[in-house]
Amino acid sequence: MKTAYYLLKVNSKVDRFQAEDVFKMATVNGAKAYDAESFGTIKQGNKADLVFIKKDQLIPNIDDSNFSTIVHNLLFETKEDQIRHVMIDGKWVMFDRKLLTIDEKVIDENYKNIIDKVYSLKS
Repeated sequence: MKTAYYLLKVNSKVDRFQAEDVFKMATVNGAKAYDAESFGTIKQGNKADLVFIKKDQLIPNIDDSNFSTIVHNLLFETKEDQIRHVMIDGKWVMFDRKLLTIDEKVIDENYKNIIDKVYSLKS
């Protein structure tokens, strides 16, 4: 969304699109483009792909529609470590920053083995 926002700012009048427009493009309007009216909004019966962000770590919002909004700050100031939980298709894949669908230790071990092999090939 951040990249789309930048591209829109560079390729159109600077005041034509706001962060809220980009957010709608990625949610409700994206769903409409695919004739998937059950996507893009949070309501009973819809598929749930949600990201939960720890809000007390967000940059304070200057609520001025000409400068900054909550959505603007969400797009530009949210950092990876603020993401607390992720739900895809109604199932938790990350909760309290712990991945639930893969074993991180196995991935770390596989990575270390690959690195070891790469460095042993250099000699």
